[in-house]
Amino acid sequence: MPKDDPAKEGWLQKSDQAAGWLLLMTEQDQRVHFAGIRDSPVKMWKKLHDIHNVKKPGSRFDAYDDLFSIRKKDDETLQSLVNRVEGAMANIKNLRPDAFTIDLYGHD
Repeated sequence: MPKDDPAKEGWLQKSDQAAGWLLLMTEQDQRVHFAGIRDSPVKMWKKLHDIHNVKKPGSRFDAYDDLFSIRKKDDETLQSLVNRVEGAMANIKNLRPDAFTIDLYGHD
């Protein structure tokens, strides 16, 4: 690709903007994780994902505990309750191991 390729320049500009937004939207105490990767939004996002989605038994237990402790609040709409349950389920799915299955009889 030529050095002054407009497509590449546009992509680099968008990449810099994305990295800047990630940095601005991340709490101050979390920015320490971006050392050496502040110019790569993909690496920044992956680092945050790896830190906050630790796939260990304790994290999964807490996620299930959060789900099972959901109760409808007196002033809460049914849709709001459903949204909280769906959020808890998404958290559980994100924390499960890649090979997770509920197949009781193994693979055929």
